Amino acid sequence: MARIWRTNWIGELRRRYSELARQSIASAVDPSSPDYLNFTKGQQPVVGAAFLALAVLRAPTELLESLASSTKANLAEALRSTRAIQPGFNNWLLFSAMVEAFLCLVGEQWDAKRVDYAIRQHEEWYKGDGILAMGRSFIGTITTAL
Repeated sequence: MARIWRTNWIGELRRRYSELARQSIASAVDPSSPDYLNFTKGQQPVVGAAFLALAVLRAPTELLESLASSTKANLAEALRSTRAIQPGFNNWLLFSAMVEAFLCLVGEQWDAKRVDYAIRQHEEWYKGDGILAMGRSFIGTITTAL
């Protein structure tokens, strides 16, 4: 009996957090909202946009399918607007590629060249055992965030 209660409690908690996440996304991508995020100024927004895209790609049933159509359109437009940001010539290329992967998944026009370029550069930079050599003077470990 206790297990059923716990399962129901966890299910209710998941529903609540999913709804809060969807409300947050709606506010974050609504240009008229005071909570609208910066998607174009500076370079950091491409990072946030990539992680937002990743979250939606990893949980499409909870975070995408239940969004209002206007929110889906705002989300696609907000992520697309990060194209104005030129990522660094390093692992940041993957952030732009993640945004494009999202746009592809939702049936929006996406830039396959950005994805291809990021993958090709990382294939060139990857030296094995988690080591990347980006350029002549930098060698670092590969990040696993994306």
